[in-house]
Amino acid sequence: RRFALIPDHRLNVNSGPQKQHLCFDILGMPSPERKRSVDKDFWDYNKAHPLSKLFEQYNERNHLLRNYIRGTADDVWSDGKVHPDFLLFGTVTGRLSIRNPPMQTLPKWGTDPKHAKMVRKLIVPSRPGYVIIDADFSNLELFIAHHYSQDEGLLQALTEKNFHTATAAAIFQVPYDEVTGLMRFNSKFVTFGIAYGRSAWSLAQGELFELTGGDERKAQQYVNRFWSAYPRYKEVYDKWQRDAIDVGELRTPLGRVRRWRLITKAMLNHIRNQAVNFPIQSLASDTCLGALCRLTDRLPAEDLGNALFTVHDSIVAEVREDRLEDAIKVIVHEMRNPAYETTTPFKVDVDYGPT
Repeated sequence: RRFALIPDHRLNVNSGPQKQHLCFDILGMPSPERKRSVDKDFWDYNKAHPLSKLFEQYNERNHLLRNYIRGTADDVWSDGKVHPDFLLFGTVTGRLSIRNPPMQTLPKWGTDPKHAKMVRKLIVPSRPGYVIIDADFSNLELFIAHHYSQDEGLLQALTEKNFHTATAAAIFQVPYDEVTGLMRFNSKFVTFGIAYGRSAWSLAQGELFELTGGDERKAQQYVNRFWSAYPRYKEVYDKWQRDAIDVGELRTPLGRVRRWRLITKAMLNHIRNQAVNFPIQSLASDTCLGALCRLTDRLPAEDLGNALFTVHDSIVAEVREDRLEDAIKVIVHEMRNPAYETTTPFKVDVDYGPT
């Protein structure tokens, strides 16, 4: 009777009722909310149970198989290639998104890195004698923040030092050479939390909880020290928030506009968050897309290969292996010289390989 829902004692791991029967009726596992739901929260709550690890591995491999192996196989055209769809208006900031297949979300890590990397190896050049190049803007969003603010301390940290180490030294008030890995790790939460408009309370209750114990005042101290290190960035940051409320729109140097037509008291914090995120994300996107457009013309014109698509702040291209160095020079040049005037010296890291 205990195995009534599991015929022949063979569990169908994709059956919700069978998993509930196994976990609650047979094994007597506790539920975090006293409900018969076998979901991620349930497995997190029971992570010490040996069954939890097995289901975690199964769920991830099943996700890879369903979404990226079978899913990508369904998107292969009759010529043996994939031809993704580009969604130019899929995001409010202007970031390019891609589907069929979703090239920007191919897994790199996970609970099972070996299998995640196997998925990426499925993507190979469309012809022999070519390799795939991944050219990545290093810290593009922070360089864009410097473009807007011209903050000298920000530029120095980006070009003369390791930015996150320098920022950690300022936030935790220790010498640069004494910054620990944990300090550097936590400083990233402050840096990117600020860039996305996060409040000190939000950081204290979220990523910095272990560091602050949920104390908003302690998190605010770290935020204040960040702004003390980069005061001109703070000035333009505050101006974006004021203009979003007072003017109702923000405009980037390339003419992209974000408007807020309905502004109510309840929406103020939400609008302020969007206001500090939009100028940086939008210009970062257009910097990357501009380079992609120029390389789409230049690489084939010089018989070097083809630009393919962007993944966040990087450009992926398929280039001739025998002219790899020439292709890298062209790609780096176009990425470091955007279609707008700037004194910001963008950094580009290049990697390449057969997949």
